Amino acid sequence: MLTRFCLFISLTLSAIAAGAEPQTLDLRPIKQWLAHQDKIHSISADFTQTRAFHSLKDPLVSKGHFWFVAPGSFRWEMGDPPKMIAVKKKDVIYLIQPAKKKAERFLVEKLQQQGGPAMFKFPLAKDFEDFQRQFEVRALTVEGSRCHAEVVPKDPATRKFLTEMKFDFETSTGKLFAMEMRFKEGSSMRNEFSGVQINPRIDPATFNYELTDFQVTDGRP
Repeated sequence: MLTRFCLFISLTLSAIAAGAEPQTLDLRPIKQWLAHQDKIHSISADFTQTRAFHSLKDPLVSKGHFWFVAPGSFRWEMGDPPKMIAVKKKDVIYLIQPAKKKAERFLVEKLQQQGGPAMFKFPLAKDFEDFQRQFEVRALTVEGSRCHAEVVPKDPATRKFLTEMKFDFETSTGKLFAMEMRFKEGSSMRNEFSGVQINPRIDPATFNYELTDFQVTDGRP
């Protein structure tokens, strides 16, 4: 769960019809999008997460808020009041359940070994060439400055569980409006972002969480 939950974070920070051969796609919108990433130092945004499973008739929908400060501090809260909180500061991630007074501790280095190099990175790629080394673009559609891209990861470790990723983004600002991941066993997860603020001032205390009375255990990736 932690691997899937946090894989979105690596991207929050992201014209030919679908079905065309990958080498014929005009990838300039991807280049324009990536060019904005090194200008983003902080993000604050609301999100709606939709998770679909074959075993459930209706998808699970949750709302929450996300904060990010470069180079890698983030906080996700799901629910109001929050039922689940993920906080990363330096090289450690805590997955916190406030109501149960429980928290799991994960070392980023171990998670990267399990989930591939695309995790926990911002920007998503340092440049367009780096993006091409990590992803294969299967489809790209453009409407004004809004783009929809469908890609697959090239990293073998990531492809063991992740089969496809979809982005909706704006080339003129670098904002990511939505991202969807489809997993090998058939489930999917989609995040839609709203109220996105680029480079707001975020209190450093946002990435602290008092765990004195919590049961803290080392989590498994």
